Amino acid sequence: MERTAHYERKKETLYGEVAAKIELQILTGTYLQGEKLPSLRDLSRRLGISINTAREAYGNLESRRIIRGIPQSGYYVNSRESSSGCCSLETPRVIEDSPITNYNSMMNEFLKSGENPFSSAVFDLESLPYSKKLYMSREEQLNMDLFKYPPLAGLPQLRLEIARRSLDAGISVGADDIIITEGGMAGIALAIKHLTSPGDTVALESPFYYNFLYLLREFGLKVIEIPMNPDTGMNLDVLEFVLERHPVKAVISIPTNSNPIGSSMPETNKRRLVEMLAKKDIMLLEDDIYGDISFGDSRPPACKAFDTEGNVILCSSFAKSLAPGLRLGWMIPGKYYEKLLAVKTMTNVATSAPSQYMALNFITGGYYDRHLRQLNRLAEEKMTALRFAVRTFFPQRTQMTDPEGGFVLWITLPGSGDMDEVFRRSREKGVVFTPGSIFSLEGRWDNCLRLNAGLYSSIHEQSIRVLGGIINEVWDFGE
Repeated sequence: MERTAHYERKKETLYGEVAAKIELQILTGTYLQGEKLPSLRDLSRRLGISINTAREAYGNLESRRIIRGIPQSGYYVNSRESSSGCCSLETPRVIEDSPITNYNSMMNEFLKSGENPFSSAVFDLESLPYSKKLYMSREEQLNMDLFKYPPLAGLPQLRLEIARRSLDAGISVGADDIIITEGGMAGIALAIKHLTSPGDTVALESPFYYNFLYLLREFGLKVIEIPMNPDTGMNLDVLEFVLERHPVKAVISIPTNSNPIGSSMPETNKRRLVEMLAKKDIMLLEDDIYGDISFGDSRPPACKAFDTEGNVILCSSFAKSLAPGLRLGWMIPGKYYEKLLAVKTMTNVATSAPSQYMALNFITGGYYDRHLRQLNRLAEEKMTALRFAVRTFFPQRTQMTDPEGGFVLWITLPGSGDMDEVFRRSREKGVVFTPGSIFSLEGRWDNCLRLNAGLYSSIHEQSIRVLGGIINEVWDFGE
């Protein structure tokens, strides 16, 4: 199966920088809709890059339908109607109508992880040996204040352990800088609800986690989608362009092992993002839920590591790394600490004491680090196996990301087709995936899909074969 090189992270990503520059020129009108772009040879000469790098940069933009290649003619800027990769920068779109009318039923289907292993971003945590240590004995329960409200910000001992662990992400904070929440999403919702007002504009990366969409719609916020690079995350040149023209109140990002792309911002980009927003006093909401699930020897630094103004609110949880059922997360709110603690207190007074004690026992018992090492090793193995299956059974010229952490694999199909029909047919065959279109407000990514690797094993290979066969039957590859 042919692969497009710009989806392989083993290489330097000069092509990504080139693609970002061309994309910004298109968005700012340097190149107009329908206009022909420089040839590969001209682009190579102008920028001092190889022809292969130029080809990979154009391939990046073509896979996102920002440009189109015409054989024997060259590359052209797509019209807005045919482009699912460009966004309107002049008028932020107010979220009024959900693009998915059956959201609740689809979510219920996604959450049936036993039946639908490819849809939700989850891992088979129960299979890991140390997960059996996540419990409290009867004696421990009797010795703990389970029948009293825990402190408003959470158990001091748990907050201290989280503060110590935050050093792995380059964050130096104390226990009193942390608020325990009912999961990572609860912290993000708390910040959005109480630090923005209806009609405010929020910028977020695209594609982005679909629950953000419904959250922002619920709070009456305007949205600007910032395109992403498969390797380096949010396009900061486009974000900077947007910030100069729109009164953005907040930026939301998953900069480490993002969902659904799986990309991670380089350290220099994270620093640039934090500094860019600090100059304009714009809040950054950093979702770090996948930060600890990294395939390398150490986890990458968080954006919060570069925050000197208290402008970054980091939210995370144990949902992906330990147990979703704990419903336990935390936030490091910086300068917004007092306000967010006050409003959290008004809504639920305190977070579940049993969940906090269970997590605390697991960490202080020395199990969490060993658990994470096993989780990361197995997650990488599962991702490798799923990518091999997709490479084997999906059509030629299919592109996919090569994540360095997390569970999710993002796949881009060549040509065009009806993803709803692919979804319907595959569901009838017992294979449920997440369509790319639900990760955008503007009809993008309808040639993309997300697969969860966290539950993948050899018994699921046949499902990938079935899905690849359906795509081959209904898709127009433009060949």
